[in-house]
Amino acid sequence: MPLEGMLPDEIKNFMDLQSPCMDIKSGDIHNTSKVVESEFLDLLAQVGSKQQWATGPILPTKFDCISNRNEICLEWLNKQPP
Repeated sequence: MPLEGMLPDEIKNFMDLQSPCMDIKSGDIHNTSKVVESEFLDLLAQVGSKQQWATGPILPTKFDCISNRNEICLEWLNKQPP
């Protein structure tokens, strides 16, 4: 399917600039966990003959700041009219 009219010119230009480099790349970095998606990553490596790296888990190990932010959001939501 042609991408004509579906992508902004900036994205098409970026893709055109990246295209010549696709043959020299060593692999891909994925925002996932090898433990969770090893089958998928292995399949990508077989199909593309390139290394696949998983960067996850990327969540913080301590959730104090996140839980505090959630409380603030819930407090704000509770004050909103239905």
